[in-house]
Amino acid sequence: AWNPSEESLRSLTRGAQQLIHRDLPWEPLEVAPPVALEVFSHSRCKQEEVEEKSAQSPKGTVMLYRCGDHVLMSGGPLVARTGLCAQYEVTAIHPLGEGEWGLHHRAQGLSLPLQLQAHHTVWRKLRSRAENLVEVPKGSANEAFLDTLTPPSSPEQTPPSTAQQ
Repeated sequence: AWNPSEESLRSLTRGAQQLIHRDLPWEPLEVAPPVALEVFSHSRCKQEEVEEKSAQSPKGTVMLYRCGDHVLMSGGPLVARTGLCAQYEVTAIHPLGEGEWGLHHRAQGLSLPLQLQAHHTVWRKLRSRAENLVEVPKGSANEAFLDTLTPPSSPEQTPPSTAQQ
């Protein structure tokens, strides 16, 4: 099984920090299913999710979010702009097991808003906690919320988290 090195995690962190410094908006885009299917033409998994979400939507539309060149579907809250994050670090990538669409991983990280800075000793403690796999108990209130997030997982797996990356 693949286990990311500390350098790999630092590289992911640097990529995210570049997005933060660009202060890009997360733009909500309500689109018709054919548009979303074209956006995700590279991923059958995402296309199935588009079909599910549009069938569940009263308007028959799909809500996408764009940040620069990146487009995603998310049922969760997003910050308005990438620049609202200050301290940020990708802390771990956990394997979740095999699912319908292949091996699933959960990327976890830690971020503080621009207005809140943590002393390096506090940050280290927070970082240490953020390295641990976050599991959502079956039947919890958060499980229904996480079921709306991407990518879909098979029933026997814990749904992936959307730590803002």
